[in-house]
Amino acid sequence: MEVLSLKDKIKTKGVKKILSVGLAAVFLFSAGFLTSCNDTGAAQGFYLEPAELSRDAGDLMDILNKKKEWVYRYEAQEELEISLMVSYYENGVTPISHVPTYQGKIMGNGLLVIDYDQGDLLMGTSSEDGHQSIRTTTVNPEAQGSVTHSLDHRIELEPGSYTIGSIVMSKDGSIESRGISDEDAIRRDIEANDYVLVVTLEVHP
Repeated sequence: MEVLSLKDKIKTKGVKKILSVGLAAVFLFSAGFLTSCNDTGAAQGFYLEPAELSRDAGDLMDILNKKKEWVYRYEAQEELEISLMVSYYENGVTPISHVPTYQGKIMGNGLLVIDYDQGDLLMGTSSEDGHQSIRTTTVNPEAQGSVTHSLDHRIELEPGSYTIGSIVMSKDGSIESRGISDEDAIRRDIEANDYVLVVTLEVHP
């Protein structure tokens, strides 16, 4: 008997139907396909790290055209209150005062997911208990080029503010980017490029 891969099974049912699924699909699939992809025997503590997706989970994210690098695994021994914020910069300054914000609580093991696609923004958390997220619309410039950066190492979830991702965009396709290695790199990205989105995680005391 022939065994089909996840991608083949989805194709046989009609990929157009899958592609019509909204941004919330990231969360609908995350509990079933993504949380099982990490080693649950990792050291106990309070931390956030890039999620390692299984092959099927990676295929699914590709089919849905989602950024795999913006899926993070968290662990929290006790309940933590967090916020996810996205700041938008144009020509080195922020022209809008409203910052889209997700606020929630995490405990145990789960996923933190962010998705951005042509101005549509989804961010939130997912665990065995379900998922919580917000969807909003941000500025969508006529950019001819973009570079996406993501946190690539584990961070301890202590009270404070952490940059976990950014999108650097330009009008003509020429981009100067230093990533999110430190605050100076972020500042240089903001000053040197036409448009920048900066994703920040805040852990509240």
